[in-house]
Amino acid sequence: MPNTNINSQPDVLLIHPPVRDFYQTQFRLQPLGLEYLCSVLQKNGFNTHILDCLAEPVRQTIPLPPKMTYLRPHYPTGDLSPFRAFGHYYHFGMSLDTIRDNLSLVKPRIIGISANFTPYFEMTVAVARLCKSMYPTVPVIVGGHHATAAPDFVLQESSIDYVVLAEGEQAFSILVKYLLGRSNLSLEQINGIAYRENGNTVIRPQTQLIQELDALPFPQTTSAHSNSRMILTSRGCPKNCRFCSIRNVMGQKTRYRSLENVFAEIDFWYRQGIREFDFEDDNLTLNKPRAKRLFAGLLERYPEGALSLSALNGLSAVQLDWDLLNLMKKAGVSWLNVPLVSGDSQMQHHLDRDQPRGPYFDFLEMAGKLEFRVVGYLILGLPDDTLENMLTDILDLASARVLIGPSLFYPPPGTPIFDKCIEQQLIRPNDFSLFRSTAVSVETKQFSRTDIITLFRLTRLLNYMKALVDEGCFSEISLDDYLNTAPKWPALFDSPQRLSAPLIGQYLLAEFFCNHNLTGLRIKTHVQGKFQYQRISYPVSSALVETTLTRLEGRNIRGVGSENFVVLKDF
Repeated sequence: MPNTNINSQPDVLLIHPPVRDFYQTQFRLQPLGLEYLCSVLQKNGFNTHILDCLAEPVRQTIPLPPKMTYLRPHYPTGDLSPFRAFGHYYHFGMSLDTIRDNLSLVKPRIIGISANFTPYFEMTVAVARLCKSMYPTVPVIVGGHHATAAPDFVLQESSIDYVVLAEGEQAFSILVKYLLGRSNLSLEQINGIAYRENGNTVIRPQTQLIQELDALPFPQTTSAHSNSRMILTSRGCPKNCRFCSIRNVMGQKTRYRSLENVFAEIDFWYRQGIREFDFEDDNLTLNKPRAKRLFAGLLERYPEGALSLSALNGLSAVQLDWDLLNLMKKAGVSWLNVPLVSGDSQMQHHLDRDQPRGPYFDFLEMAGKLEFRVVGYLILGLPDDTLENMLTDILDLASARVLIGPSLFYPPPGTPIFDKCIEQQLIRPNDFSLFRSTAVSVETKQFSRTDIITLFRLTRLLNYMKALVDEGCFSEISLDDYLNTAPKWPALFDSPQRLSAPLIGQYLLAEFFCNHNLTGLRIKTHVQGKFQYQRISYPVSSALVETTLTRLEGRNIRGVGSENFVVLKDF
C-alpha cells in the first residue's frame, strides 16, 4: 500500500530498502542513520521524507538465490525442531511493486538510499534502478557502512550517482546544497563523498567528524506507531577488534553527547508514550563513570520499573562492575548482551580483543546474583579458530547462567579480517551476497561449513535444555527419566493428531542423547486430520556430535533465568 504520508514533492526522499534473508532481526528495522539525516536536512530547510520499506512486518517466501543453493540441505523447510537452524528464504518489507507505487506519488529532487549491510546491497541496487527508471535525471545518493567500505564497487552501478562516506550528516547536507544550487562550493571541494568523473572513481575521504553531537537535532521518527526507540549517546570506538568496521564510519575516537542532551531526547520520546529504549553505542560503558551517571540520572527522572532498557550492541564484561550493574538493573535493564567472541587467549590476541576468559565468567556470576538474564555471544567460524576452541567455549557457557548467542562468522568489508580472508583465498572480494552469517561462506583447513553449522545446532540444542531447566522440567525427574519416557518413533510414522512442541523436543533430545542423532522432524503429509511425520537428516559432523556427547558427561547445564541446573551423566 502506498505511503500517503510522504510529501508529493520533497527536496530529498530517503529510502530504507527491504532485505532478503532467512530471518529478520529487530535491529535492522529502525533506520536510525536515515532518521538523523532527515532531521538534519529538515533543520537546514530541506523538505525531506523517509520511505521506510521495512516499516510494516511483512514477508514473502522467495526462491533461494543460485549462489546460495549449497545451503538448502543445511536449512530444510518445515523443520519443527525447537533447536532448528533456518528454513525458508524471505523477502522482508515492501515488494518492489509497492515501492514503485510509492515512488509514483512523489517527484523528489534528490533520492538517498541506505546501504548498511553488505549482503543486502543487492536490494539497494534494485531500489536505485527502480528510482532511475522512473526519474532518470534525479541524482541517486547511497551511504552507510557498506557504501563506505566499498565505494569503488558501489559506483560501478550506473543507477548510483554519488556515495556519501562515513558519518553522513555533514557531507550529505553539503552535497544536497550543491546539487540544488544552494552552495558556492564545487564538487571537488566537498569531503566525505565519492563520484564518477570521466569514467574514473573520485574518492574524497571524510576529514572531520562531528564533534558537537549535541548540535544534532533528535532523529526524525519514521513511524507514529513505534513503541521503542534506539538511543545513541556516543559515536566511535577506540578498540581495534579485527572483525569490526565501525571505526571506518564513526572513527576511533569516542565522541559523547552530554547526558543532559541524552535525557532530553528520552524525555521527548517518553512524553509520546514510548517506554522501551535500546542504547546503540558501540561501547556504551567505555567511560564507566559516565555510564554510571547515565543510569543514575535515569533513576532520578523515572520511577523504578517505568523504563525497559537494553544495550544490544556495546557492552563489555571488563567494564561492568557491581555498582554499574546495580544501577542498570534498577533503571530498567533486564537482559545483558555481552560478547565473549572467543575465550581462547591466542584467539583474543589474533582479534585484538581485551576480554580475558576468567573475568568474563566472573561477570556472569555477578550478573546472575543481580538476577540479570545474559546473552553471551560467540563467533563460530573465525578463520584462525579451531573446533576444539569453539566447542570448549560452547560447553563452558552451557554450564554458566547465560544464554549462548552463536554468531556465525562472516567477513565484513573494510576490516582486517576481511583482508585476511582475501589474502588466504577463503572468499572472493565481491561475493557480497555471501558475506552474511547464514551463508557460512568461510571454510578453512581447520573446519568445514558442516562443522560450523553442526556447532550452531548443538548450541541451539543446549539453549533449549537451558529453557527446560528454567521451566523446572528437571526439578522432580532426572534427565534419564525424561529421556526414557520420550516416544520412540521410527523415521516415518503416523499420528492421529498434531504433536505438541514439548513432545517433539523430548523426542529429538532422546534421539541426540540416546541414539547420537542430531536430527529434525517435519510433517510429511496431513490428510483428513491425520498427520504423517518424517525425521529430517541434516548434513552433520558425526565426529563433533560424538565429541560433544563425550565432553558433556558429568557436566551441569545451568538455566538462564534461575540457578537451576541438570546433571548430564551416563548417556
